Amino acid sequence: MARGPGRLTWTARPPGSALDPRAAGQARFVSWGALPAGALAAGVAGQLFGVRVAVIAAGLISAGCFRPLLRSRLRTTLTPGDLH
Repeated sequence: MARGPGRLTWTARPPGSALDPRAAGQARFVSWGALPAGALAAGVAGQLFGVRVAVIAAGLISAGCFRPLLRSRLRTTLTPGDLH
């Protein structure tokens, strides 16, 4: 199930964990739920300011999210003792 470095820490648990369905559902909700909002914002920015500005803005926003996510507590890895 885990694909890419972003999901590795989120789903790095012992096999057969009771949290597997919840973690998968949460990952899908966050990743797929953000797509329509981002598409709407990019479409509006593209119409108002041009496609080049919309793409540059999206790149800057993505780059700006890197540092807070790198320092976030979401990156912590669960150990088998944390699941009890």
